[in-house]
Amino acid sequence: MVKKILFILLSLLAVVSISAVSAESYMVKIDGLSDDVINQTLQSITWKYYTPQYNFIGNGIITFPTEKDYIRFILPYDGGNAFAFPPEIVEIPYGYVVTFRGSASRSASCIIEFEDYTMPSTIAIGGYTPGGGSGIYDDSGNRLSGNTYAYNLRPLNTIVIKVWDNGVGPSWTKGAIFSKAPVKNITNNGISASIVQYKRIKYPLTIKTAPGAEVYVDGVKEGTTDENGVFTTFKEPGTYTVKVVISGISSIEKTVDVQSDINNTVSFDYGTVNIKVVDGLSGESLAGVSVSGDLTTTIDGTFTTNMPYGEYTLIFHKGGYWNDTRTITVDGDKNITIELFPTKSILKISQTPEDIETYPSSMFEVVLNLEPIQDAYSTKLYITGVDVIKIQKNGINIPESNDGSYIIGDLKEPTNVKIVFATPDSTGGHQFIVRFICSDILGNEYVTQKTITYQVQDLPFIVQQPPSWSIGDNEVSIIEQSGDDYSVLLMLKNANGSVIWSKSGALSAYDTQTFTIPITAPGNYVLEISAKNGEVTTYVPITVVEPIKLLTPEVEAGKGQVATVELEIKNPTNEVKYYDAIITGSIFSNNSETPKTTFSIAPGETKTVELKFEVPDDLEYDSYEISVQVFEKDSSKPIFTDKVVLKIVESSFLPIGGGEDIPTWALAVGILLIGGIGAYFIMKR
Repeated sequence: MVKKILFILLSLLAVVSISAVSAESYMVKIDGLSDDVINQTLQSITWKYYTPQYNFIGNGIITFPTEKDYIRFILPYDGGNAFAFPPEIVEIPYGYVVTFRGSASRSASCIIEFEDYTMPSTIAIGGYTPGGGSGIYDDSGNRLSGNTYAYNLRPLNTIVIKVWDNGVGPSWTKGAIFSKAPVKNITNNGISASIVQYKRIKYPLTIKTAPGAEVYVDGVKEGTTDENGVFTTFKEPGTYTVKVVISGISSIEKTVDVQSDINNTVSFDYGTVNIKVVDGLSGESLAGVSVSGDLTTTIDGTFTTNMPYGEYTLIFHKGGYWNDTRTITVDGDKNITIELFPTKSILKISQTPEDIETYPSSMFEVVLNLEPIQDAYSTKLYITGVDVIKIQKNGINIPESNDGSYIIGDLKEPTNVKIVFATPDSTGGHQFIVRFICSDILGNEYVTQKTITYQVQDLPFIVQQPPSWSIGDNEVSIIEQSGDDYSVLLMLKNANGSVIWSKSGALSAYDTQTFTIPITAPGNYVLEISAKNGEVTTYVPITVVEPIKLLTPEVEAGKGQVATVELEIKNPTNEVKYYDAIITGSIFSNNSETPKTTFSIAPGETKTVELKFEVPDDLEYDSYEISVQVFEKDSSKPIFTDKVVLKIVESSFLPIGGGEDIPTWALAVGILLIGGIGAYFIMKR
């Protein structure tokens, strides 16, 4: 209970240093006595020369308003060698006390030397010489004190205490000295001086790290951290070297300067490392795997341990398997899978990176490090479960064969195979399988299979696309959702991979940026969106179809007749679309009105639209080029433009042909007229 209260009290104190001590640190602690006994003792003392001011707060703790009061309290209250409390039960924060006493009929002295004379000392209690003379002198021979409490701090190398016979009677002296510097040596010559054995107040030193870690201070084991990873010891003011040992692994050493209980905490970062060992071919867990190197243990399938931050080399051994040496960097929690390959296998496979984190609708590349245990021939690679973008062997592209494999060839030395694959648009865990088929020099076939797992995490932003991509301007909004500030770069690439448009912008936390992307022709495109200096990249595939198709690139009509141009138009959106279509050309005089047709198309429908116009009577040539343009309603920019050839044909006396509209009655009259003429000639014969 006393320790706990002392800890609470000390947490309120300022930092204590040997050279400069704050006022709040002037305190002592009395051990082994009740508060009642302490209080009675304090009330019974008569202080000589100077009465210190103090505050007894209980639990053995006494505080003082000034250093002068603190020093006077720990010196003899009678000016000689009687202390308020026995020094062996008193804890003090700093300082050293030397008492002296002597008498002689001749000159006597005592010399006190200090360890560090640059640090201040004080002459606390002067001598008392009723029958002679005495005094306390510095190393220059200056008298410092007589019968008084001289609170006079100054740097001193030595102090000389003298007593002599002045002829009146025997001389004697007694007193005490306080020093902030340790005493180096005492030389007694008729006067006896000795160091008072006060105890030092110890301040709490707290170590925080993994649970169950061994704690060493100055090379000595102090204890073990509890289930919360905390261990507290108590130390006198000073500088200490601390280290922890976690799972048999020593951390780096840290130095702490203990001067009070404030901030005397040393933290050692560590990570929780989960290790799983599996058969490299079957993927099944392996038991009885020995680990050596920086960590010594045995793993049965899985193993979890805490390790200090740092880089470690681990060697995994198991009978019937090739050893695997792995260097890991612990800078946080880690999940590590170790694949051991049977000694009967022909290839050892490792991957870089081991842990794959990527983003939706993106691309990622993983490198397979192939180490042939013996020469492997006619090696083929098969990949299932993922869309492969590119395969490279030692930096050279490898095309896909007709059977879906990639020819790796002979392997006689370590080889790198890079796989660039497309990630799905769904987040979470995914995997694909790589399978190498090869043979040894005798023709024996080997199959080595590995499962590549990867994690698709959420993008830090949301991509808001237009309902459908079309020729013209298309708006894309990037909505920041991670709470970070960063820049984004948008690049539109055509089917050949060439950048045809790009633009960047700065995104603030939860901000939205809108980009207008122009597309001038139908086709397939890819919108690449990268952020955070390329750390995040995603791809948006774009297909722009020709929404309008000219069905009649050539029409025929006679002068004064009606010609018809036909268009097929699609509406891929989910809303009704409204259009205006016009026909222009040199055949139309300045005074004539440009032919115009207005129409609409329901969502998802495909419609054939007829654009009709009357051919002028005063045309000179037999063919003309006219232009067809289609506009979205109330827009001045056409979404479709094409050319039509108009051929002028001679008009017959019957309005038949030419693509013009023929009324039913006209057809009937024509047929009757032709029939009557034919009957006339037959009867005339």
